[in-house]
Amino acid sequence: MENLEIVRQLQNALALIMNPLSNQKLRAEAHQFCEEFKASAPNCAKVGIELSRKENDQITRHFGFQLIEYCVRFRWNSMSLDEKKFIKESSMELIKGGTLDIVSEQRHIKDGLSRIIVEIAKREWPQQWLSMISEFDAICTLGPTQTELILLVFLRLAEDVLMFQTTPQQRRRDIQQAFVSIMPQLLSFLHLTLNDSYRSIVATSISNLTATQSAVSVQGKLEERIPLVEAMISEKWLEKLKGVAIVAASGATEERTFRFFKKLCQVLVTVGTQMSSVLDDFFPEIGGCRYRSDLSEVIRQCACISPDCAFKFAAERLETLLNKTVLCEDFDAGMQQQLPQQLPQQLLSPQPDHSLLHQLYLEWESIIICLENVVEKVDFDTFDERLVQSAIRLYSCVLDFRCPDATVTSYALSVVSSLLPLVVKENSLLTRVMEKPGFDLFYSHIKQMSAGEMSQMEKCTCYEALIIIHNMKRNFGEQVMFLKEIAHPVVEYWLSESFTSTVWSAPNLMDFIGITREPVEPSSDDVSGINRSQMQYCLTFILSVIKRSEFIVGDDNDQPAVPSVAVGGDYSSGGGGGDSGGKSSSSGSSSVDPSSPLFKSYHEMFNQSNFSKVYPDFVTSFKMSEGEKTTMTGVPMSSKSATTTTPSHNHSNNHNNFHNNTTSTSPYNVCSADPASYSKDPIERMLTFFNNLSDLCYNIIGNSFKHVGYSFYMLPDLSSMIVTNVLNNIFLLPEHRIKQILYFILKPLVLNCPKECHEKVIVPIVKVLCPSFYQYLTTKWQLLTSRNAEDLERKEERSEYQEREELVEEQMIKLITREYLDFIDCLFKDKKLRSLSGQQQQQLQQPQSDNSHSNNNNEEMMDDGDAGMAMTTTMMMMNQRKNKEEVFGDVGEIIMADEEVSGPIVFTLFVSLSWQDSSSCMKSVIWCYPVLKKLVALNRMNSEMARDFFHALLIGLNVHGQHEVMLLSIMTSLVQTYELLVPNFPCIRDVLLTIPGCTKENLKNFWQQQQ
Repeated sequence: MENLEIVRQLQNALALIMNPLSNQKLRAEAHQFCEEFKASAPNCAKVGIELSRKENDQITRHFGFQLIEYCVRFRWNSMSLDEKKFIKESSMELIKGGTLDIVSEQRHIKDGLSRIIVEIAKREWPQQWLSMISEFDAICTLGPTQTELILLVFLRLAEDVLMFQTTPQQRRRDIQQAFVSIMPQLLSFLHLTLNDSYRSIVATSISNLTATQSAVSVQGKLEERIPLVEAMISEKWLEKLKGVAIVAASGATEERTFRFFKKLCQVLVTVGTQMSSVLDDFFPEIGGCRYRSDLSEVIRQCACISPDCAFKFAAERLETLLNKTVLCEDFDAGMQQQLPQQLPQQLLSPQPDHSLLHQLYLEWESIIICLENVVEKVDFDTFDERLVQSAIRLYSCVLDFRCPDATVTSYALSVVSSLLPLVVKENSLLTRVMEKPGFDLFYSHIKQMSAGEMSQMEKCTCYEALIIIHNMKRNFGEQVMFLKEIAHPVVEYWLSESFTSTVWSAPNLMDFIGITREPVEPSSDDVSGINRSQMQYCLTFILSVIKRSEFIVGDDNDQPAVPSVAVGGDYSSGGGGGDSGGKSSSSGSSSVDPSSPLFKSYHEMFNQSNFSKVYPDFVTSFKMSEGEKTTMTGVPMSSKSATTTTPSHNHSNNHNNFHNNTTSTSPYNVCSADPASYSKDPIERMLTFFNNLSDLCYNIIGNSFKHVGYSFYMLPDLSSMIVTNVLNNIFLLPEHRIKQILYFILKPLVLNCPKECHEKVIVPIVKVLCPSFYQYLTTKWQLLTSRNAEDLERKEERSEYQEREELVEEQMIKLITREYLDFIDCLFKDKKLRSLSGQQQQQLQQPQSDNSHSNNNNEEMMDDGDAGMAMTTTMMMMNQRKNKEEVFGDVGEIIMADEEVSGPIVFTLFVSLSWQDSSSCMKSVIWCYPVLKKLVALNRMNSEMARDFFHALLIGLNVHGQHEVMLLSIMTSLVQTYELLVPNFPCIRDVLLTIPGCTKENLKNFWQQQQ
C-alpha cells in the first residue's frame, strides 16, 4: 500500500512537471520531490518497477526506468543479494512482456529498458551471471519485440565496453574476453537476425555488427579467408560494385556522393589487403612483361605482411631479369634451375635488343621498387643459411653485371644499393661494392659533359652526386682539393669585383636581376635572365656543398665520424656542444656567410624608396603564390590564377630528395627536364626566382649552423653580422618570408649552437630580435581582432577575393606566431631533454607517485554520470601535468637572468594567451609557470606584475576554455601560479573577484581548502 501511494504521488508530480500550464513554483517543488525520492528512497527500485508497467503512460514508464537504472549504477555495491536478484528478474520480466509490440513501442522506452540490462551486465557478467546468453537466447524466441530489445542490449554493451571504453579497465578486460568467447554464437545470431523482414531489427543488427567487429579474433589460418576472398573478387560481385559506382558518378555532385566513393575506396583497399594476405604462392610460368611489373607492385604491399616470402620472390625475379637482359629472350621458367651455372658466361654476352628496352625498363623499375621495400623489412639473421648463400651469390651476379645501356646500368646500381645489407654477411663483397661507383670514371665523364650542352643546374646536380660519392673515400686531403677544384668557378664568380660591385646594394641588385625594367620574354638577349640564372646556380651549388659534405676521418683511421675524430682530422677547432665543422668549412661555403651583403641588399629592396622603382608588372612577384595560399588555407585558387605553377615553399629541412624528381615542385628544382613543366611567363619566372632566392639564401645560413658547425659559430662578430644583414628590415619583408627566417635560420641557430657560444652569439641576437617581434605580433593581432569585430558589424557582402585574402593574412599571422613561439621554446628548452623521447622526458621529469594506481572499489562504482567524478578526473589530469614542468636549458637560464632580454619574451608568452589561436596558446601556456617560478626565484616579481600575469591566464581561460585540452592546460597553470604567488602577493586574490559570479565568500572557502 505504501508503494502504491508513492507511485500515485510520483505520477502526479510528473504530470505537474510536464504540464505547460503549471505554476513555476509548483513545478520546481514537484521536480525536487522526484529528485529527492530517487536519491534517498530505500524502495526506489521497487517503485521504479511499478512505474515501468506498460499500462502507464510513456513519461511515467520512462521515469520508472530512470529510477531502476539509478539504483543499479549508484547503489549496486551496497545492495543485498536478494535486492539484486529482484531487480534483475524484474527487468528480465519487463523485456519478456513489459513492452508494447515492436511497431507501437517508442524508441526511448526500448532504449531505457535496454540500458538497465546493460548496467546489470557490466557489473555481473560473466562472473556472476553465467546464464545471461542462454536467457537472452530464450527471450529472442518470444517474438520480434524481444529480439530487438536483446539486440539493443548487445549494442549498448558493445559501445560502452569496446568502442567508447567507459567502463573501468579490469571490468572492461573481463567483458571483452567474454565477448571474444561468444563471438561465434553472436555472429551466427546476428546473421540469422539479418534475414528477418523487419527493417528496424535489420538496422539494429548492422549497428551491432559494426560495434562488435573489434572483438573478432584476428588469429586464424589464412586458408580460412580464401573462400571470402574468392567471393569478393568474383565477376558478379565486382560487376555490382561497378554498377553502383557508375550510378553514383552519373548523379549530382554533392557531399553524399563523395562520402559514398570514400566508403567504396575503403572497401576496395580492404579487398586488396585480403588478397595480398592469402595469395602468397605465385606461379613463374605466367608470362607477360606487364603482368610481372604490376605483380612486383603488389609484392611491395605483401612485404609488410610476409617479408621473407616477398624477398624469395624478388630474388627469383631478379635472377630471371638479369638473364633476360643479357640473352634478349623471353622468360622460360625451365631455365631457372640452370641460372646459377649459366650466369657467369651469359654476363659477357652481347648487349640486349633495344626493341625490348621499354619492357625491360618497366621490369627493372618494378624490381627496384620491390627490393627497396622488401629488404628493409627482412632480417637476414633469421634466414636459412642456404637462402643467405643463395642471396649472396645473386648479389655477386649483380656486381658482375655489365650493360652498355646507361638506364639499365643505373637500375643495376639501384639494385646494388638495395641489397647492401647483405654485405655484413660476406665481407669480400664490400670491396667490390665500393669499386662499383667508379668515382674517377664518373668525375671525368661529368667534366666532359660539362664542356658540352649541360645546363648549369644539371652540372650542380652531377657535382652534388660526386660529393656524396667522394665522401666514401675517407681522405681529408683529397676531399679538400676536390671541393676547391669544383668550387673554384663559383667562388671566383661570386667574389669577383664585377659581381660584388653590382649586387652589394639594393638598387644595383634590382637592376642586375631586371626587376626595374619592362618584362621581356626569355631569349639570349635577356641579360637579366642570365644574371638570375647564374646567381641561382651559385647559391644552389654552395648549398649543395654545405649539405652534402661530411666530416670523416683519414685512411688510417676507421673510427666513426664523431667530433673528437673530426678534430683529429683537422675538421674543426675547439670543442663545444655543437656539431664539428665539416669539409664545407674549407670550401666555398665561406664565400657566403652572414657578412655577405646579399641578404641586406635583398631586404633593403622592400624599403619604400627602393620598392617604388620596381616595374609595376613585377610587384606581384614579391607576393605569395596562389599555390602556397591554397596549401596554407585549403581554399582553392580562382580559375583565373589556376594556371600559376610557381613552386610552393616546403618546410622540410631534409635535402635528401635534391633533384631526385625532375617534376617536383621543390624550390630547388630549377632545372626541370620537361620544358612544359615550368612557366615561360616573365612575371611567373620572376616570382619563381624570388622564391628560390629566398629559400636558397635562408637554407645556406641555416644549414651552415648545422653542417659547418663550430667553425661557423666562431666567425668574428657573427651575431652582429646576422643582426645587420640577415635580420635587416625583417618586418618590411612579406610575411611568408618572416616565417621562413624563423624556421630556416633562427631555430637552427639556437638548436646547433655550442655551449661556449651561447652568450657570444645567441644573446645579442635575441636582445635585438625579441622586442621587435613582441611589438610586431602585438600590433598584428590588435589589427586582426579589430578587423574581425568590424566584419561582424558590417552588413554589406564582400567579394570572394577579399574574403580569401583576409583568410590568407589571418592564417599567416597565426603561422608566424606559432613559429616564433617554437623559437622561444628552442631558446628555453634543455637540449638534452629535446633529444629524448617523450617517455624518457617523463621519466626524468616526473617523480614517482604513491597514488599511481586507482582504487578498484571506486572503479566499481561506475559513476560516469556524476559531475564530481568528472571534476576528480580533471584534477587528476591536472596533477599529472604539474609533474611535467618544462626544464630550462643553458640558453634559457642565461636569457632569464638578463632582465632586458627576458622581458619581451615573457610578455609575449602571456599576451599570446588572449590571441584567437589555440595552437599558439598551447605553445605559450606550457612555459608560463616555469617562467614565473624563475622570476620569483630571481626576486624580479612585484605585485603589479603578479596581477597582470594572473589576469592574462584568466583571459586565456576565457578565450580558449571551451577546448578540453586547453582547459586542462590553463587550469593547471592557473592553480600552480596561484599557489606560487599568493603567499607573497595576496593581491592576486582580488583578480579572482573580477570573474562573474565569484564572491568573497567563494574566495574565502577556496583559500581555506588550499590551506
